Amino acid sequence: VYAAALPQGDQLNGRPLHFESISDFEKRLTTNVTGALLCVRSASKLMLASKSMRVILLSSAAGWAFTKGFGPYNVSKAALNNLGASLAEEYGASFPENLVQINVIDPGEARTEMNQGSHVSPNEILDMIGALLTTPKENGPNGKFFHRDGRSLPFCCSRPHPIKQ
Repeated sequence: VYAAALPQGDQLNGRPLHFESISDFEKRLTTNVTGALLCVRSASKLMLASKSMRVILLSSAAGWAFTKGFGPYNVSKAALNNLGASLAEEYGASFPENLVQINVIDPGEARTEMNQGSHVSPNEILDMIGALLTTPKENGPNGKFFHRDGRSLPFCCSRPHPIKQ
């Protein structure tokens, strides 16, 4: 499970895509996207050796949003969503003899360091994580998007996948 993220900082007059330093933009992409790729690459050696590769990336509905003032964060989450689906396709096609399930969860507005105002416990995502980590191969999703409450979310070319918690 990959859950690291750098939040949106200063909104820079509602135009951070224009005014944010390239250095800050790159730091967010490095943490929110490149970090996930590096973790999957590193862990894949052990997972593929055991014939079971289950990866969950925590993203955000911001990856589907175009909210003024939050462009850099939205862009990084859109890239993370695409990374999850792309990794799922590549690993699934490259290692068909293995169980490969790489999926993305939107935890919603949970109370975290980034979101102190929420009253939703970050533990509410645990049932969904458990469901994805224990789904049998023949019924398991790969390259899909879910909300913490179990809803399957459509995203671009990805069709929803029914999963029971």
